[in-house]
This record gives sequence, C-alpha cells and structure tokens, in this order.
Amino acid sequence: MQTSKKTYTFIDVLTDFIPVYRPLDSWITIVLVALFLLLAFLRQKYPRRFAELIVLPINDKYFALEGRFPDAKHPFNILLLFCQIMAFSLALYLWGHDTGAPYDHGHSWSYTQVLLTISSFLVLRYALGFITSKVLKLESILAPYRYERMSYHHVISLILLIFITIIEYFPGDTSGVFTWLPWYLLLAFTLATISSVRRNSMYLFKNSFYFILYLCALEIAPYVLLFEVLKT
Repeated sequence: MQTSKKTYTFIDVLTDFIPVYRPLDSWITIVLVALFLLLAFLRQKYPRRFAELIVLPINDKYFALEGRFPDAKHPFNILLLFCQIMAFSLALYLWGHDTGAPYDHGHSWSYTQVLLTISSFLVLRYALGFITSKVLKLESILAPYRYERMSYHHVISLILLIFITIIEYFPGDTSGVFTWLPWYLLLAFTLATISSVRRNSMYLFKNSFYFILYLCALEIAPYVLLFEVLKT
C-alpha cells in the first residue's frame, strides 16, 4: 500500500490562522477504524475478559480470573493476535517513513511488506516456542510464561494503536516522534519479560539452563534479526 498524495488542512488558531498541511493517508484511516471496530466487538463479546486485560499493567488479576487458563487458541486471543500484528506492522511502517530508515539502501518498504514480515515473524516465533518447549519437555512450565507474554503484548499493541491514532491526526508537527518508538518497544517488552519471569520464577529457575537457552533462542535473537531485516 502506498501513501496517498492528498492533503487536508488544519487551521492553527494560535498562529493567525496559518494553514498547516498534513498528508491524508486514507488507507491508514480504514485500517485504524477496522481495528477499533474489532476491539469494540471484543469488548461487547467478552466484556469482563477485555476489562481485566486493559488494566493488566497495573493489576494482574487477569491471570487469576478470566485469563487464568493459558489457552492461546481462545477466540479472544486469536483476534487480539490479529490486532497485534496489524498494530505492530503499522507502527513499524510509520516509524520507517518518519525516520527514513527504509530509504538508507535506496528502497522503501510498503505496508504490505512490513505486514507480511511481522506476520511471518510472530507466527514462526510462537510455533518455534511451542516446538522447543515440547522438545525440552517444559511445556507445562513454559506454556503459562508464553501465555502471559502474549497477553502483555496484546496490551502493548493496544497502547500502540492509541499512540498511532493521536500522532496521525495531531494537527501540529509530529516529525521525529517515531524516533522514540524502538526505545518504547524495547522498554515495554523488557518489562513484560520481567513481569512474566517474576510470576513464574519458582518453576523457571528450577530449569534455569533450559530457560536461559529458550530466552536466547526465542526471546532475544528473533527481535535482533527482525530489526536487521527491517533495516535492509
């Protein structure tokens, strides 16, 4: 998908009505509206589960109530995983265009390319995590950990959607805002990992060697590779 060349005008009342022109990306609006409609459906279909997930960063009772069963195949998680993929893809696409990263080597990444990359990355990562835990015979230990990580990532993607919506339609100059996006994601993923490890520390540290191996292979290396792929 390519960015539209159309523009719309904001009037800045603090600068003697000088018009401020910003690009109108109609397809981004469609994507955002579709995602918020999906969230509205989830809020209507699973009200308690959705409400508990939203407050997960400050209250983890979600894992003791509605989300107490580590079932990644639940429709709620599948639809939020779709939302997660779309949100991360859109954030990385806008980050690339804001910072100029995709143009360093003379070409640009379209949103479709970023979407396919993120989709492949997440599906492969979750599949490898499942296979690895089976091979190491740690499924009963790693399943709750993976489920909690996925739940935290759902919350991160929801925050990303709000961030993108505000920045995309803010009437002022937002150039350079996405420069901080990788640091936000790094901090958010790190805090999610720490929280999940803390909650499952009793079981994980009993198998510390395999868990460290799992972390290096499936929690650290994939993100480094993804970053390198998006840079090239």
